[in-house]
Amino acid sequence: MARTRANHVCRGGTNTLLNVPILSTPLSRSVVAPNVDTLYSVAWLDLRGGPVSLTLPDTTDRYVVFEILDIYSNVFADIGTRLNGSQPGTYLITPPGWSGTAPEGTTIVAAPTWDVWALGRTLVDGDDDLPAARAVQGQYTVAATDLGETGPTPPALPAVDCASPPDPQTPYDGGAAFDPPPTADDPALASLASIGVVPGSTPSAGDPATVAALAAGVTAGEAEVQAAAEDALVPSGTWQGSFNGGTY
Repeated sequence: MARTRANHVCRGGTNTLLNVPILSTPLSRSVVAPNVDTLYSVAWLDLRGGPVSLTLPDTTDRYVVFEILDIYSNVFADIGTRLNGSQPGTYLITPPGWSGTAPEGTTIVAAPTWDVWALGRTLVDGDDDLPAARAVQGQYTVAATDLGETGPTPPALPAVDCASPPDPQTPYDGGAAFDPPPTADDPALASLASIGVVPGSTPSAGDPATVAALAAGVTAGEAEVQAAAEDALVPSGTWQGSFNGGTY
């Protein structure tokens, strides 16, 4: 997520909506498996200065959705025709712990992290429908507000080297340390800490018995992942289905 964020921020900054006016093809690689029948709208929100607003127009009978993800790629809100109808609306994406007052007529959407990915999709019914879909897409707005920051003080956001932005598909450290780990990860973090895996540590240079246990754990973990992948699909009528997608 941090690599994807850096890639997009170098194109347009934060709290700015980028509309992609063409349909995706197999050559579209900034994210995996994009839709080929929707126009994408992308915004990375930085909530360190306070809430950011997202405004949608009257979309009449056109399917529109903005998927709202935290920095760990968990979808914490969906905004669009399926849940909110086709009427226009303004949604206030608020930072963790925010306790300010929202303007009248806005809907508060509380974010669990200070960095948020707003990923919009506008349905296109064939090439002839592209101009009408673009007209709807052009009415979306994202804007920082002057409602101020309340709640916990966030750490500073690391700068992105836009002269050499990271490739979202290359697995090297994207620098995600600026957002706190989700509370659901507390047990896993406590378990890792018990063997010396904590920020700033070098477990591979520690006690030989711990180093050996870590090496054995890598092998055992790989075997467990492979076994889980082999059993991922289960019978569902005449299909094979996986029902644990997104349960990390």
